[in-house]
Amino acid sequence: MHWATVAPSRILGCLRCCSAAPKKLTWLINTDVGMSDAVDFCTMAKTPPKGELNPHGMCTNQVTDKFGYGTSSAAAGFLTKNQVFRKRDFLPLMCDLQKLKKAGKPAVIRRSSFEVVENPWWNIIGGWTVDIVFVYNDRIEDFERALPHDTQASLKAGHFSKFPNMATTFENPAELTKYTPAQVNLLAAQAEYAILQNRDMFEHVLGGGGAFMI
Repeated sequence: MHWATVAPSRILGCLRCCSAAPKKLTWLINTDVGMSDAVDFCTMAKTPPKGELNPHGMCTNQVTDKFGYGTSSAAAGFLTKNQVFRKRDFLPLMCDLQKLKKAGKPAVIRRSSFEVVENPWWNIIGGWTVDIVFVYNDRIEDFERALPHDTQASLKAGHFSKFPNMATTFENPAELTKYTPAQVNLLAAQAEYAILQNRDMFEHVLGGGGAFMI
């Protein structure tokens, strides 16, 4: 298995991996932006909106730009050249991820044959498929209900107000990127839970040769 360790990995990792044409890929979408509860991706997938979809604010731009919905601005980022997956696959994917979130489960989905499109900017040759697992960092109610009572009380009291979508910079005042031990432990525990709940899926995709994780 290969780890992609490019920086900033949250934007470039998927692109760098696709340029290597991996057979299998696990994408840990470690974002500070959760899936919006104000939209229903499944309804949108069944009845797509008229005109061009604008998913800004519906989920992280780490995902939207890979499906051709990248923005280009100083505030939102220059992401218009980052498409590697087909636009029509975006809403069905987000529908499945959101259904898991609403059910209290980890947002972990496998696509055994996901098409990659050509991207000359990143030297990506299209027309092939990848066996990919999407792991979206978002709330897992089943995990939270399984926590010790004092930890549940801390969550309800707002001691982890943005968990699990904590900011990558200045989450804690006066600290650029530092998390507290409690924050790190809680994030690590949720990640472990998500993986163990989908153990067979991860063992299949990460086993053997040609596997990448970002």
